[in-house]
Formats: sequence, structure tokens, C-alpha cells
Amino acid sequence: MTGPPVKETDKFYRLMRRLMDTVHSGTARTALRAEDSDYYPLALRRQNLLPGTVFADPYGHTLVIVHWREQTEEKPGELLAVDAQPDNTIGIKRFWPGNFLFTTENVVGQPGFKAFRPIVRRNNQLRLMTNQEIETNADYGNISYEQLNLQPEEFYNRMEKLINPRPLPPDTVLKELFRALHEQLLVRVGSVEMAEKFKREHPGSIIPMPSGAAIFQATGLWEDYSTPNRDLRLLIAIDTIKNFPDRVLRHPELYIIKKSDSAEKIRTDLAGLSASLAQQLKITYRRSDSSPWTLTLKEIIGREEALEMGYNPNDCVEYRWGAPARSEEYATCRGQAPPPQREKMAAARIWFKKRLHPPT
Repeated sequence: MTGPPVKETDKFYRLMRRLMDTVHSGTARTALRAEDSDYYPLALRRQNLLPGTVFADPYGHTLVIVHWREQTEEKPGELLAVDAQPDNTIGIKRFWPGNFLFTTENVVGQPGFKAFRPIVRRNNQLRLMTNQEIETNADYGNISYEQLNLQPEEFYNRMEKLINPRPLPPDTVLKELFRALHEQLLVRVGSVEMAEKFKREHPGSIIPMPSGAAIFQATGLWEDYSTPNRDLRLLIAIDTIKNFPDRVLRHPELYIIKKSDSAEKIRTDLAGLSASLAQQLKITYRRSDSSPWTLTLKEIIGREEALEMGYNPNDCVEYRWGAPARSEEYATCRGQAPPPQREKMAAARIWFKKRLHPPT
């Protein structure tokens, strides 16, 4: 006796589940010289980084280039990419250290910009092109290992020259950095609110927390609603802004600087602009009692230590945004992570403090 016929949709769902279990963002972290992979590394040239190019970061996140905005007399250039998150959100991200992490030390696999490896038919068999074939093929020829062991500062310098071929005034660049940070914070508002929505729909539930490095690479509800990876990027983004004056002085060739400007004047001018921008830009989040609360970027930057512990969805939203205990902002807090989870977070805090992602 045969059973009911198998629906085509059921077959499709099984295929999708099989793909989901075997293909994920971390699979792009292949060795740059590997030939049995779906990707091959590119030279950092404008003509190579076309829409569809993949950026594999050192920790398993993947972005895909979608658009270049050319530098004009009025505006800096931009490199835009799309990424997806475990909470089912898809967004457009600009290139900057807060979104595109790059390091070649103490990581699993090798990160960088990569293209999908071409497939060819030989003797009625489909196979991937080898690195040598790509190098000598007139239609490709753009394979390169220059990203291998490249230092982060050199990587970002080279990308900056591609995005903005002409030097920019430091104040223009700083404004763009603040705009990028503001965009990143607005995304976090939505991510944290999604966890709050889950808790409102499941009162009293506690999301299980993994231990150690698994907090960055878990599955299930923790992956859906926690934000350790995003918050680590946020802390790196804050550092990028705080360290910008030093970067200008280390690499004056990237900026338009008056010969008469001393290092002290450059620092003073940028510090004043930073203070102004940090006070102007704001985000608003929904507290536990549904009331809105507005924070300036100045307040958020000042809370970077608190944000090292703000990724657990079991904590109240006020705690996750770094509200000081016993403050008016914190007064509406409802619920906190269980003590055993707080102990795990304390043990993992060193990664956030050092701005390091454990090898995963």
C-alpha cells in the first residue's frame, strides 16, 4: 500500500532545509588559495568590486556589494552592500569599519572581497575553474592574493582611496562617520525592539544562553534576538570615531589639510565638531512600559562600557541601552537576565572590552 503523493512544495522545503544546514554565511571564509571553494579572492581595484561581489568578514558574516555612489564635488563616495540578519531583517550597509570588519590575525579562514568561482563544462562535466584558469582567462584574470595577511589599517586605507579617489576635508569625513554610526544605532533600535516584542508575546519566558564563544555563533532564539555580534561592531564603530583624529595625523595624504594647520589645531577642530555632532544626532527607543526615551549619540558613546553587557535579550531594554541604575530612564525596567547568565556574560566581557571576536 502506497502513501499519499509527496507534494512538490514539500520537496522544495526539504531542499531548502538541506541548503540551510550546509550553506551559511561562514562558508565564504575559505582560504584565499583554496580551489575547491565557491569563491576566489580579488585584487582591491574599483573594476573588480562589482555588484554581486561578496565580502566575507573574519567572523562568519557576509555582505554582497550592490552599488557604488561616485564621489562628487558636494558629497563623498559610498560603497553599499546588502546583508541579512538572523532576525530576518535585510538591510543596505555602507562600507566603513563598523560594518566591514577586517583582520587576518587569530581568525578561522581568510576574509576579504571574493567573487563567485566560474563553472565550466569539460567533457560533458561541470566543474569549477582553477585559480590558474581564472588568472589566464581573458574574461576574468582578476584573481589576486593581495588581501592575504593584509593589515587592517592598510586594508581600510586602500578601500578609502577607491571610494574617494580625491582627498576630502577631515570634517567632511567625520560627518560621514557620525552618519554611519547613527544608521547603525537605528538598526539596533529595531533589533532590540524585536526581542522586546517576543517577550511581550511570551511573558515569563527565558531565552537560553550558550556559553563562551558560542554566544557569537548560536542558533535558535538566542541567535534571533541577542546582539553580541552587532554590539561588538557597534563598539568598534565608536572606536573608529574616537580614533579619527589620530588617523588623520597618521595619514594626511588621505585628507585635505592646510599646511598651516598644526596637529593641535586639527585635534581641537575635530574634537569640537565631534561634540557638536554627538549632541545633534539622536535615537529614540521604546522602554519597558512602552514610553519613548531619546538618547543623544553623546550619551550612547559615553555608555560604551555598559554596552559591553547589553546584548542579552533577557535583560530589560533599558539595561540593554546602558541606562544607569536608579536613573529616571531605568525606572521602567522590567526583568533581567538570570544570575547564571550574568556570570557567563561577565566571563565573555573581555572580548568586548578588547574589541576581539573569539575564533568561531
